[in-house]
Amino acid sequence: MDSKIEEMKDRAARAVEDSGAKDDLEALRADLKALRADVTHLMGSLKGAASSASKEIAAGLAGTKEQLGGQIKETLNSVKDKGGELTQGLEHQVQERPLMSVLVAFGLGLVLSRLLERR
Repeated sequence: MDSKIEEMKDRAARAVEDSGAKDDLEALRADLKALRADVTHLMGSLKGAASSASKEIAAGLAGTKEQLGGQIKETLNSVKDKGGELTQGLEHQVQERPLMSVLVAFGLGLVLSRLLERR
């Protein structure tokens, strides 16, 4: 039985050699090897491109962060200044008209208490 298997293998090998398929197979192997090398090179190029793109995006985001941080600080300082001005104006009015200020505060308290009672 082993001899028949060996004989069949020999026949198959001769048939492959006679048909020229061996050369085609070797050419196919060489092409696959070249394809693997090309895919490896392409993957490296894609990795480099993705890395540089992500670095550009990160740099852009860092710049935007700095810009927004500066705008927020400016806005907060502006609000703080306005609040200080309003507080000083209110203090000035209370000092000029203390009785009127007490009556206005009493009236507002009364209105608010009535509104809260309804709920």
